[in-house]
Amino acid sequence: MLPARSWSWAIAAKGRLARLRICWYNSVNLNAGPAQAQARFFERGQEMPFEKEQRTQVITDYQVHGNDTGSPDVQIALLTERINQLIGHLRTHTHDHHSRRGLLKLVGRRRRLLAYLHGKDRERYLQLIDRLGLRDSRRGSSS
Repeated sequence: MLPARSWSWAIAAKGRLARLRICWYNSVNLNAGPAQAQARFFERGQEMPFEKEQRTQVITDYQVHGNDTGSPDVQIALLTERINQLIGHLRTHTHDHHSRRGLLKLVGRRRRLLAYLHGKDRERYLQLIDRLGLRDSRRGSSS
């Protein structure tokens, strides 16, 4: 059992340069369960990741038929939820370039799915972008 507070010294070597890393461990936090981790997560003012209940709610809201989980409507709605969460994260953490790249990949995937849906069924496309509030719905109806 570790004492209440202990110091750990570790040397991380990169090439010829060695760096001394000092870590402080609190034994109370080592045994913390998921509820304590979630409480610490909220203390920092961050949103929780996309949970299963949220996913199932989005799927039931946007599904085309009873067993639908993979139609373009559902995929676009799920991507929109993840994109909105990442935008909130990037407003707080402006220098998180890895998450910014992930956001751009998600936006590109959503754009391709929207283009597919626009070509297949224009009415469904217009209804979906109106429900999600993505862009001006009059723009897509002129072509």
